[in-house]
Amino acid sequence: MKKTVIPLTLILATTLFTMGAKWEETYIHRLASIAGTWSGTGKDPSGARYSITYWFKEDGSFKFSKTQKKSVQDSEQGSGAVRLERGKFYYRSSEGRWTFTLYEGKKEELMLRVERPNGNTQDLIPAK
Repeated sequence: MKKTVIPLTLILATTLFTMGAKWEETYIHRLASIAGTWSGTGKDPSGARYSITYWFKEDGSFKFSKTQKKSVQDSEQGSGAVRLERGKFYYRSSEGRWTFTLYEGKKEELMLRVERPNGNTQDLIPAK
């Protein structure tokens, strides 16, 4: 049952974000502001959805784990370090520059949107 609750919560959060919930972009002042675990869903350029989790450290370094299906073949893991520039985080990979934008909702909820150069987007919320 627990495995079902978490993805449903993440899908709900992503749906609220994409349906026009009152989210405002928040200026990021320091690397440590997103330290911790963030989980959510992503959508690749073909429209396929997947689950993803990031683990950020206070110095901006991170690891992530993505699972598109329940198959090990469709999993991806990686690591890197973001840098802060003009209120957003950026990461440069072999595919280009990823943009991490922080949003705040009405009740101080946070959401981190990741946009990758290939059209892949991810909406993440802090893990509880």
